[in-house]
Amino acid sequence: MRSMPSIPRFGGATDGTSPAGPRMRRVNESNCVAMSEFAASAKAYEFYLRANQLAYQAHNWTVARDLYRQCLDEDPRYAPAWARVARLHRVIGMYSGDPADDSYALAEDAFRRALVLNPDLSIAHNLYTAVELETGRVMQAMLRLLERVRQRSSDPELYAG
Repeated sequence: MRSMPSIPRFGGATDGTSPAGPRMRRVNESNCVAMSEFAASAKAYEFYLRANQLAYQAHNWTVARDLYRQCLDEDPRYAPAWARVARLHRVIGMYSGDPADDSYALAEDAFRRALVLNPDLSIAHNLYTAVELETGRVMQAMLRLLERVRQRSSDPELYAG
């Protein structure tokens, strides 16, 4: 009789920790994913998904930005939302006619928050590259991305865009 493979356990103790350590979720025996990659509530995730649907249509950028902000009001530790709202601060600033410095400052702050919450968040690294390039930090961007590729060479988010 064949034995059934073990089913990975998600989550952990009631205090929010897991066997992999605080703020990590065990995906399988060898991989853990930062909890900041998961929204803390269904409502936060709904705002995030709705914003994602609108974020790449210029006439919907401000609506998408506001939906990401609502997501972050619900869950300020949701790193993907910080990365996506940062992108919108950047593109709105570029094309709105408002002073770009303010928009870049908002984008920088949001990208930093995303990367502090989850230093391995590839979408944040990918999207942050545009800000670095547009503000003259080409070498810094290239070195950061090369290090990311060295660590996670098969991650498609590093190559997208």
